[in-house]
Amino acid sequence: MTERYQAAIEAMAAAHKEDPSQTIVDGKEIPDEWLYIQRIVQRLEEFKPDASEELRLATHCQHFRRWEIPRSDYPEGKMGYFHWRTYLAKYQADKVAEILKDVGYPEETAECLRSLIAKEKLHQDEDSQALEDVVCLVFMEHYLEDFAAKNPHLEFKRIILKTAAKMSEEGIEEIKNIKFPGEIQRLVDQVIM
Repeated sequence: MTERYQAAIEAMAAAHKEDPSQTIVDGKEIPDEWLYIQRIVQRLEEFKPDASEELRLATHCQHFRRWEIPRSDYPEGKMGYFHWRTYLAKYQADKVAEILKDVGYPEETAECLRSLIAKEKLHQDEDSQALEDVVCLVFMEHYLEDFAAKNPHLEFKRIILKTAAKMSEEGIEEIKNIKFPGEIQRLVDQVIM
């Protein structure tokens, strides 16, 4: 990858490491969003090893400075969530565009990432769909169980179905390679297999 790519991902990594929320992994505290990005980047390498530079950059943009725009600042429910996600995508894209400009990327790259961050062309654009597949795979593998526990009002199978609905057939096939704990594996098998 190019020097400007390396400079961009280093700047994004520094931002992710500022996340005040921490998770303990192997006895060490790691900023939540930095851990998330490492999982996303690794999953992209496994899923799309020939990914474009723009797609690789987009993986580093996921949840970018998300803690600065808390979900709790918006009303509960679908509309509140929609408003939060819409504002958050614009905020993240603007922050990422600043980094890209600083390291020498053209405006076209920032616009491409803006579209990927906002998920504008889901199910239409190959990079957009690959990014969504990777995000969903990481969610399923690392965050599904906790999400379900924190949202007991949501039926577990529905969470799996809604996640799979955003994915390509290739992404759904990849779910079959994830090993889930006990009961979750049974439910995933019922819904996905």
